[in-house]
Amino acid sequence: MQSMDCAAVDLVKHVVELLVAGEFDAAAQVASYSRLSAEDIAEAIRSYGCILINPPSHVWQELDVISVAIAAQPTWSVVCNLWTLEEGRSDLSLVCTIAMPAGIDGPSIEIDGIYVR
Repeated sequence: MQSMDCAAVDLVKHVVELLVAGEFDAAAQVASYSRLSAEDIAEAIRSYGCILINPPSHVWQELDVISVAIAAQPTWSVVCNLWTLEEGRSDLSLVCTIAMPAGIDGPSIEIDGIYVR
């Protein structure tokens, strides 16, 4: 894994916690931009057919992180495997972009999708 600021990891964790809690509107609002509406997020998770749970703590050190080389600010593409009650680590993943914009305190997150991979 490439390194990413601790605050950025915490932001991904926060979004996952919102998804697990079923707070899809809040997850969409945390994102500075989202390709999915709250309804799209809810449908992607519900159509998977399993109950999301919080992942084990080691997951936050194992995020799939790729630095975006051409970005004007430090930016990463991040894939976080989601966990379910039925499967443990599932095939469902949160795909997002994390940026550290200049002049803003802390990272921003964009939800790019929730996919089966």
